[in-house]
Amino acid sequence: MLTSQAGAATNDEINFVLTAGKHDGVIDSVHTPVSAALRSLTGTSLRRGFRKAIAPGHYAESGSLAAQLLDDLPVVVMVAGYSTAVEGTPFGKQPNPDRIGVCMGWRPGGTVDLALMKSGTIPIRTGPPAPALDAFDPSGWHSLPELERHAVRRLRQLDLIHTNGAFLAEAMFRDSHVDSDGHETVIHEYDLAAQIDMPTQEISAIESTPRVLPYRECPKAADSTQRIVGMSVSNVRRAVPTTLSGVSSCTHLNDLIRTLGDVPHLGRHLPHPL
Repeated sequence: MLTSQAGAATNDEINFVLTAGKHDGVIDSVHTPVSAALRSLTGTSLRRGFRKAIAPGHYAESGSLAAQLLDDLPVVVMVAGYSTAVEGTPFGKQPNPDRIGVCMGWRPGGTVDLALMKSGTIPIRTGPPAPALDAFDPSGWHSLPELERHAVRRLRQLDLIHTNGAFLAEAMFRDSHVDSDGHETVIHEYDLAAQIDMPTQEISAIESTPRVLPYRECPKAADSTQRIVGMSVSNVRRAVPTTLSGVSSCTHLNDLIRTLGDVPHLGRHLPHPL
């Protein structure tokens, strides 16, 4: 069962509960008070074409909390598999070898590729202990329930401010897992900072910082972020699959970059600068 929640420091929250079936992540049911239209996603695969299926905006307004949650669901399903793997539960089936080359961590001749050739399994890494994020930014997080053992959580934050005729966007995400002893560790964590010209909405500068990633090759993908300098944030989500793909990219970083597409929506809620 997957539970997704979005909110703000005011504790305004939206909750989805989706039960992913055994047949390649097909949604069995959706329970949410947000929109009856979301219930029609029952039977949709979270692994194949989900983002295209929700793109027209029929299910949630562009830039809304609901839209952001829906956009994250495919990768949440993927990350959720870490829980069973790290606890020693065998995979139902081994990953498709065609995934080799999809990103820096899965590059030919890399850590994953060599492990698959040798043993037929993905190497599982245990990350560092997860520090409390609200200790660094107390006003930036709403209250969250304590994670149960074997649970996985994705936290995501996007802050936006005016500065010298531009938007400064600061974003981060963290995937974490609680083991059978109750210890929470980080699976993935990335920070992102971007400057966006207000009149044109073009990205004028961007920097990504890998914090925690599973394989030694992964941090090298941070340089790929520079390819979107000069791009309008309104085009980011459409451009990511083609502009940031292959062995120089990182699928988790790409998911964070996609959140820059919400900058125009968030910007409308900021007061005009003096």
